Amino acid sequence: MVGRRAEVRSSADVAAPRLLIIDATTNKRIATELKARGRDAVSTPAMGLRGALDAELLERLAGLDLAWVLVGADDHMPEEHADEVACYDATLAIIDPLTPDGYERDQFERDVVHKWAHRMQEQEQGTVYRYTVRGRTVWKAPRRPRRPRREQRSDA
Repeated sequence: MVGRRAEVRSSADVAAPRLLIIDATTNKRIATELKARGRDAVSTPAMGLRGALDAELLERLAGLDLAWVLVGADDHMPEEHADEVACYDATLAIIDPLTPDGYERDQFERDVVHKWAHRMQEQEQGTVYRYTVRGRTVWKAPRRPRRPRREQRSDA
């Protein structure tokens, strides 16, 4: 590759691959696709965690006896649940909220996760990264506040 230095890592530098846990904010079929490609992956509904709120989800994942990384598309989650992320030393892979031109959101999320699954599995414990089609960066709080959710009308 021109202009890029390859990273040289010894086997001692790389931890055992983490279980990729696909959050409900992302299409659960991605876990099935990753498994078909030989990756260790599971969706939160397949773990019996359908409908679990973020704080409960992080607590339940912290109780697992294996290394994991939560893969999701909620860019505000690390900030809104900073106490839980720190308390449980959670490892998060956040898919960039900005969908590039030429992509449908679902396809963008699939491309990002499939392209960087190996890097997500190698994340160090307690790290939070934001992933795009071009790579990853250390997660920073979004500049824009979360849009308020529209309330459901009871008469609808």
